[in-house]
Amino acid sequence: GGPGRTPSECESSGAVVANRIPIPFYAGYLAWLERQDDAVLLETARPDSANRRSLLFVEPVETVTARTLDDVGPALETVSKAVEGGLHAAGWIAYEAGFAFEEVLYPLARPQAEPVLWMGLYRKPLVYDHRAGRFEGGQVLQRAIPTTASASVLEPEPSVPEAQYAESFHEVLERIADGDTYQINLTFPLRFDHQGCAAELYGRLRRAQPVPYAALMRCGDLTILSF
Repeated sequence: GGPGRTPSECESSGAVVANRIPIPFYAGYLAWLERQDDAVLLETARPDSANRRSLLFVEPVETVTARTLDDVGPALETVSKAVEGGLHAAGWIAYEAGFAFEEVLYPLARPQAEPVLWMGLYRKPLVYDHRAGRFEGGQVLQRAIPTTASASVLEPEPSVPEAQYAESFHEVLERIADGDTYQINLTFPLRFDHQGCAAELYGRLRRAQPVPYAALMRCGDLTILSF
């Protein structure tokens, strides 16, 4: 078959199959990917001789979601059985899902508005070889046709006041000095309004911080950008 449809302005339609693949990893392709249901791109953003492939998962056989801590165990069992049966799993697990495995910490868990686990179960990924410049299986890249959509972040606001963070930071130092722990990841959410296309935001963030691995995931009602 011929090449897939090229998106514009973050709009596209139709499913992708192995012999109809749109332009990978450029703005126009990412915009197309953002419109696909339950699709996952695991990108090797800085390919080298040992790591030169990116994986694209589309058209899942099934999706698995855990919305509460009680759902985590059964969800992982479903995923494990599917993988044993030959399917591929791609998605994400929130840090908060860890409370499900610690009886001492379980009572400390706070209710989450979003799921704590989402996995798509796929027959196989489409594999892009960065060194060869094509998808494995003979699909060759076309010329990129970039989207004109733009993305911007408006009024980022930390969820923790600076004074409170400083107090927590000093407490961490004290606990490490006392030998209570050796490491604490003292993080907090940063909330902001977003204008434009999430795929373009992914591209901008990827260019600004060129990490080795990145991901763009369409998970139900959520779009996840990971770096």
